[in-house]
Amino acid sequence: MPDFASFLFGRKSSKAMAETPGARPSSNAPPSPSSRASKPPASTSSGSPPEHTLPSSSSHHPPAAPSAPPPAQGAAPKPNSSGSPTSVASTSAPPSRSRDPSRSPNLGGVSPAMKNVEPTEGSSLSGFAGTANGLRTGGSTLATGGTLAQRRGSNVSDGGLAGVGNGYSAAQSSIGGAPVPMNRGSSLGAALGDGYPATSNKPVFPLLPASQPSATQTHQSAKQVKSILSLPPALLLNLARSSSLGEQQEIAKAADATSYLSAMALPPPSPTVLVSDLAGANTTLPLPSVTTIGDHPALPLLLGQAFAPPTPGIAAPFGPVDTGKAFEPSFASVEDWSLQVAREKVQAEKTKIASSTAAAPSSSTRPQMTSSKSFTDVEINEVAAQMKEWALKSQDENIQSQVIASKQAAVIIASQVAARSHVTQLATSVVSENKAREGGIGPSPSQVELANTILRAGQAGGQAFESAVNRVDLGAYAESYKTQLDAISGGYYAQLHREAMARLIAESGPEPMPQSRSPALPPSSTPDQATAMHVQAAAAAAVAATVMAANEMASTGWKSLSSMGVDEQKLAHLVPKKQRGLAALEVTPETLAVAGGSSPIPIAGATATPPIEDVPMARSSSSSKSRPGATPMVPSAGTNADAEVQALLESSPTATPAKRDYLLAAAHALYSKDPSNQTLLPLLHTIEANHPDHLPTLLLMSCVYYSRGELDSSLFYNSKLLEHDPNYVEAMSNIGTTLRAMGKWRDAEGWWWKAIKLRPTYWDATENLLGVLCNPAPAHKSVPTAQGDLPPAAPRYSEALALCDYVEAQVYGASTIAPIPRPRDLPASVPSNHVHRLQNLFYAKGNLRVATGDVVTGVSEYAKAVECALALPTWAKSDAVRYPLDGVSVRDLIVVTTIIGKVMSAYAQSGGVPTLFTAETIASLGVADVNGALAFDNLFQIVRAGGDNFAARLLAMGGGRLPMVLLRPEDVNRLPAMIFPATRGRLPSMAEASGRTNQDHIAAHNQASHLTNQTTSTMLLTIAKLFQDSLASPGSPLTLEGFPISQSLLLPLYYVALSLHPSPSTCNNLGILLSTLNTQTLVAEHPNAQPVVLTGQSLALLYYKAGLVLDPKHPHLYTNFGSLLKDMGQLHQAVLMYKQAVEFNPTFDVALANLANAIKDTGSVQDSIQYYRRAVELNPDFPEAICGLVNALGGVCDWVGRGGAGECDWVVDNQGNMTTPARVGGRLERSGYLGRISTLIGKQLREGLAYGSGIVRQSGTLEQWLAVVSMSIYGLTPADIGPAADPWIFRLRFLLSDFDRQAVGVNEGGFVIRLTERLMKRIQRRWYLTVYGAALVGTADTQRIIVDPSSATNYRRPFLPPALPIVTVPTILPFHLFTYPVSPRETRLISHRTGLRISHSTLSQPWLPPHVYPPPPPPIGGKINIGYVSSDLGNHPLSHLMQSVFGFHDQTKFNTFVYATSPNDKSPYRLKIEEESQNFADVSALSTQAIVDRIIHDGIHILINLSGYTKGARNEVFAARPCPVQMSYMGFAGTLSAGWYPIVCPPSLSAGNVWRHRQGYTLPGNPVPSEGDLPTDFEGDPDPEGPSEDFVYTEKLIYMPHSYFVTDHKQAWFEDSTPVPAGEVAIANDGKAETVWAIEEDKRWKMRREMFPELNDNTVILANWNQLYKIDPFVFRIWLKILQRTPNSILWLLRFPAPGEANLKATALKWAGPEVASRIIFTDVTNKNDHIKRGRIVDLFLDTTECNAHTTCCDILAVGTPVLTWPRTFHKMASRVAASIVLATGFGESLIVDSEEAYETRALALCASLSYDYFPARKGADPGAIDARPQRRGRGELAMLRKNLFLTRAESPLFDTKRWVHNVEKGYVEAWKRWVDGTEMEDAAEWGNGEERLTGNIWIHDDVDGVNFPSREKYFKP
Repeated sequence: MPDFASFLFGRKSSKAMAETPGARPSSNAPPSPSSRASKPPASTSSGSPPEHTLPSSSSHHPPAAPSAPPPAQGAAPKPNSSGSPTSVASTSAPPSRSRDPSRSPNLGGVSPAMKNVEPTEGSSLSGFAGTANGLRTGGSTLATGGTLAQRRGSNVSDGGLAGVGNGYSAAQSSIGGAPVPMNRGSSLGAALGDGYPATSNKPVFPLLPASQPSATQTHQSAKQVKSILSLPPALLLNLARSSSLGEQQEIAKAADATSYLSAMALPPPSPTVLVSDLAGANTTLPLPSVTTIGDHPALPLLLGQAFAPPTPGIAAPFGPVDTGKAFEPSFASVEDWSLQVAREKVQAEKTKIASSTAAAPSSSTRPQMTSSKSFTDVEINEVAAQMKEWALKSQDENIQSQVIASKQAAVIIASQVAARSHVTQLATSVVSENKAREGGIGPSPSQVELANTILRAGQAGGQAFESAVNRVDLGAYAESYKTQLDAISGGYYAQLHREAMARLIAESGPEPMPQSRSPALPPSSTPDQATAMHVQAAAAAAVAATVMAANEMASTGWKSLSSMGVDEQKLAHLVPKKQRGLAALEVTPETLAVAGGSSPIPIAGATATPPIEDVPMARSSSSSKSRPGATPMVPSAGTNADAEVQALLESSPTATPAKRDYLLAAAHALYSKDPSNQTLLPLLHTIEANHPDHLPTLLLMSCVYYSRGELDSSLFYNSKLLEHDPNYVEAMSNIGTTLRAMGKWRDAEGWWWKAIKLRPTYWDATENLLGVLCNPAPAHKSVPTAQGDLPPAAPRYSEALALCDYVEAQVYGASTIAPIPRPRDLPASVPSNHVHRLQNLFYAKGNLRVATGDVVTGVSEYAKAVECALALPTWAKSDAVRYPLDGVSVRDLIVVTTIIGKVMSAYAQSGGVPTLFTAETIASLGVADVNGALAFDNLFQIVRAGGDNFAARLLAMGGGRLPMVLLRPEDVNRLPAMIFPATRGRLPSMAEASGRTNQDHIAAHNQASHLTNQTTSTMLLTIAKLFQDSLASPGSPLTLEGFPISQSLLLPLYYVALSLHPSPSTCNNLGILLSTLNTQTLVAEHPNAQPVVLTGQSLALLYYKAGLVLDPKHPHLYTNFGSLLKDMGQLHQAVLMYKQAVEFNPTFDVALANLANAIKDTGSVQDSIQYYRRAVELNPDFPEAICGLVNALGGVCDWVGRGGAGECDWVVDNQGNMTTPARVGGRLERSGYLGRISTLIGKQLREGLAYGSGIVRQSGTLEQWLAVVSMSIYGLTPADIGPAADPWIFRLRFLLSDFDRQAVGVNEGGFVIRLTERLMKRIQRRWYLTVYGAALVGTADTQRIIVDPSSATNYRRPFLPPALPIVTVPTILPFHLFTYPVSPRETRLISHRTGLRISHSTLSQPWLPPHVYPPPPPPIGGKINIGYVSSDLGNHPLSHLMQSVFGFHDQTKFNTFVYATSPNDKSPYRLKIEEESQNFADVSALSTQAIVDRIIHDGIHILINLSGYTKGARNEVFAARPCPVQMSYMGFAGTLSAGWYPIVCPPSLSAGNVWRHRQGYTLPGNPVPSEGDLPTDFEGDPDPEGPSEDFVYTEKLIYMPHSYFVTDHKQAWFEDSTPVPAGEVAIANDGKAETVWAIEEDKRWKMRREMFPELNDNTVILANWNQLYKIDPFVFRIWLKILQRTPNSILWLLRFPAPGEANLKATALKWAGPEVASRIIFTDVTNKNDHIKRGRIVDLFLDTTECNAHTTCCDILAVGTPVLTWPRTFHKMASRVAASIVLATGFGESLIVDSEEAYETRALALCASLSYDYFPARKGADPGAIDARPQRRGRGELAMLRKNLFLTRAESPLFDTKRWVHNVEKGYVEAWKRWVDGTEMEDAAEWGNGEERLTGNIWIHDDVDGVNFPSREKYFKP
């Protein structure tokens, strides 16, 4: 056994598998022949179970022709029911996250933000959007395609190859910017140069010398690739067709090219590197795009794997070339073609012998044929050999000339484009110089006239222009374009080489998994074979790449010439005539000849016909000799078949067995092609007449009559069969099928049963009978059901199960299935080619069990199917040393896979070499051999001998579940060879005895192995699907023999399934699963490389790429790829991927919704709407699409059809009009989009109550749960805590009982997560008290806690139950709640469910320690360590407001740490924060684990979340609970359902206060619990899932004295930097209030006139500068009424975004008329400084009511402009923020209203109060005095408000940042104190003796004006 490193990293790898998708025949499909013999049938279909539908009707099976050989490897299966396993239940493979809601359970679903919404491959994918055929390649090829496409894109924008418009500027050549041979003399004639002769010689491409690779070289160099590309095409063709290294050496030696082979034996580098290196000095040239390549048609032809006359093939590029023209090869090899043509010629010769002579054979004409009346097989083979020799020689000569011609044409065409651009440039230059000349210096008049003549003629022609072009020397261009051609060829060459290798490897064995690297060679290949494969691949790739590159360049050039208006016929003399390269092998009506003869025989048709399916497909070789085991003579099924058969019938008798079998084979071929063929029955009756007892003939006749609907005749021949052989089960089964079609279903079943009892392994009968039992509908409608024989009306699952049990027992030689041992063995009666048929029996049983509700037994049946594949054949069981694999179970497979996966991960981390770490990993797993290496050879034996020990070891590693193992696709590809080394990577049931060399046997065995692989893969995926479903139902009893169901258990099932049968759908579903995992591993590319982090997301990316290699048009892969890229921040690439998904499936609603989300996130809200609408039209009930559409429409204020959710007494209807909604049951009716969303929210919240139902009972007993709780809180057993256990006993007994969770309103899974978090917090405090006591302050000697085994045990954290699934979150995101009409409970629950999802994901991570994080030591010297975590530390409103806060903290009392989770945007805000923060850390590139570790290291006491539920937040850091006290602030204006929160929320909406009120703590006397309590309530923490509408915030709140909002305007924007205009004198400021105000009014007056010069002086400027999504119809209607009643007013809004302007103006026009609509003014958004300065122009800012202005409100108040606000929604913080801000100015009474009427009335009153006094300039005043210039002074209440706001702003608490910081520090100190002394926790012994009894909140006392609560109290009431 080789060492593990060599086994794993490329020197030996497993065979790869090819995918042949299975297909069921339709119910009306004609029957197909099947073999009666025990050997494999002549044709078997795929063993892959289909999509899970009820089985189709039974099939009718005639016998195969005895002489028909088995199909060649890889041949498509025939439509035969024998490969169509009966399917009953509902699961074939796990769901598609793409997200196909119709196919699968949600693995996260399309999250509301469309978290998984976008597709593309890395940053280079932007180039793929332009490729005509979409994404066609994967791996490293993707990057190359993107890079080149981007180059092409940039070239087009500069007037490049595309030639669009007038893009041919004189400054740049149009073809890739080749050097222009310019002479910039003043004379045009000199510039064109009489010495520049017209070049008519075609470019020459010399043979370049060979470059030998070095000893350590692993990839070809660019120089070596260039030399390979220069080799003669004929030589390359011969090398490509040869699979023998010796033969290749002989070919190269004959051509004196042996020195090139060593370089050809190496793989090429990546396409990107190769293109760049080949371009050399021309790397700055924009290159035409290298179209990405998928299944390139030239390769099978060049490699000799197919032969296709006539073939579009490789074409010389005369005129625009269609490089994407598709074709399908007709022949497997040139031998097949030559035999076919020879046979046709024989038949034609037998029919008519011509006597004319033909010309002597040459290389371009076919050999002549001697006339003869009869030909033997030997003679036909001889003719075929001559035809083959002629064809290959002709192919060599034609391709040789055409490749060279293609290259020449490409360079010539490109040079012509450049030359024409050059002439145009020179002429333009002369004309320009003439216009600019001075003093007579410049071009002469004749030169100018010549230039104008050329320009007038244009690039399309004209004698003068053409003459000028002919004078340009094309030589300089040609050399540049030859280099460019090499570069493009190199890009294609690297891609095609990989594809060619994959083809060659697939031909030698199963196909490999797609990888980003070169395909892995089969483990059995020798070094010589590997070298020969590389030489073949290099040769074929070189030919195809050269022509593809030439086509690319020529085609682009022709497009450019066409855009110039050039007629291609003008250049016809410069390029080769239009020819067809490989089409030279086309078969035409010429003559053939047999050696020695001269009589020609005409061919009957112009084109040879394809062979029948029974002819094995074989590769051709360069030798003209017939290969051993040459193709036998079999009639064709082509267009000449009828004539051929008729001729044979006439020419000779059919009495001989050979002739009979020959004709029967012809009949089979005709039947398989067209069962209704009119020749069939005459032919069969002729055979029957001569051979009346030949049973296969009679069976086929019965099938033909069945297919024609002549059922009685079919019965006759089947009955005749039974007369000859009463045990002929095929006839019995076909009688059953016929009777079933006649409606005699009882008789039909009897015949099938008879066949089954005679031969239980006759699978067709079993499957036909199962189909009828499970699908009782008649399958044939031509014959009515007989009276009294009505078919059953329902499926008979119990009878179907009894049938399966019977067959299973008979196959295993038992009377019943009970005594048959597990794991299931492989019976001796089941040969290897029938293993998949036995598996299908178990698959049907499993589906039946699942359909009848017995999922556990269903999984057991699927496991049996896997066990059959894992069992050894009978002959191998005796050799236990060689095959130590017997008796393997699915659990054994999972254990072995996990062990190997862990070791592979260890090797990957160390760069693929053994290290101490890899040795420790192997040792920790207990599978090391005597040398410490992994014991591959007998790993299954070791695991089975270990019993449960290995399972227990793995469970311990994973914390109660299987440890997570992350494997790359290339690792998965190697799994079979590592799991099954004894059978060389094959499943044990497919073990093959040595010494088998018969090619037909090998092909048949490979096909059987493929089918078994595919079926086993499906079984594993079906098990995974059921396990995955069970994750959403914690009460499910499913396990895997002791392994609890978890995501980590799904991974090995997926890995093995994918390794056995690579499938794009499996890659897709595995990618979905991985993308949801918040886990990671390390991978090093080589031993000296630094390991890099590989996350679940990055791994999912690799699987999506692998899937797209398998299917480049898979829409689910594209959309999931896009979603992943969007999650990773690659938004534009995600958009491209989504567009690909929509292109390949325009009706894919998920892709449309994801595309819309991504486009909206780019800022193009309007553009997204069309895609949302399409998604909703396709699926009106698609939540994500509906919500996205409403958000997008709201973002641009398109309210048509908005409707309402009962929030007000009018709505917007489908015509955009305001209407009054109807009342239903006393409530306003829900309507429109908002009504649908409201209904959706209610539905999803109700359904979410079922989350985790039964998880408490499933996870433990009352005693076990109680022990966890008591130990966590008290560190004691339940018996030791006495009465303190009573509340917990009450809760747990309730949850362990039977009750309707949904009816009661209990979210059991949510309770478990809340309990886990609560206990973690209590354990952390208990640890602190144990070590430090109740100390609030530490000393310099205080030590950190060091975790030892004892403390790890004592403070062990409670784990979430492994069976608890991922939390399903509502479609509506918490952020959406700001503008949606939702209730308090809905607001609370949506945030709560989001928090549960984050907590579950984080607390399930393997990187979390088994104990809680140790608390930090007490603050040393009293200095508390506070940490801020934010993703918005840059040019973002949060930083605008908080940039000074971090530096203002009192460093004598606090140590401040700032953690930035977003990269540095280089903005001044980021720079200021970094400079002024005491400790700043950019952690944007760190994982969650690394950030948590950093916080632990810094000893943070209080951690503040500044992001909340916003984009880029790292809430997982807080869910891991690294700190004792955790808070949230500022980033999200709503509840997070976690931690402390400085807030403006009314105290009555706080959960803790509601609990106190319910318990009576706020009333006199002893507390009495209310009836509204739930058993899932905690002390101080009512269950958020409860029905109460009384509270929203589960946090404990900190109330700041004035406003929770902090600002930085005083530091950043109070100083007005507006410059004094030139010629003016600055106004002297004496600091007096009147002077300061007069100066401000002067500035305001000037800025107003500059901004709105057309406005009258008395116009009142009303404004709202919020983003338009905050404007709703409700408030807009109020604004219109204010405008109507204030004729001298305007409303100033922002184009934020721009498309909203048209919608709002249209609405205003409809609702208020044209006059009012004309007074709504829009301007663009400006920068922050100008934005704030402009605020002084506004007279009154009208706030939005559902979601207020927040930062904008501060901006407006900072310049003294009043803000009128209404906190419309009592329970919404976003609706109350502006009131909090305005209140802090001291003028809240004047600007805060409490109703719609008050809002309108107050606005009208303030507008009406405003007037102006005008004062002229005082004569003689000092120029610096205010009265030295005219003044405009406002009067009235609004003017006074402005004045007071402006003059008091410097002292206002709102803008006093230092004062705010000082106050919040008081809150931090108090929060830390309450955590230490226990008064924060209502269930602590210390709680209840102080003010915490009355309130759970902290009220901050300001040093100047106290708590300031009375002034705000009225705003805390609804």
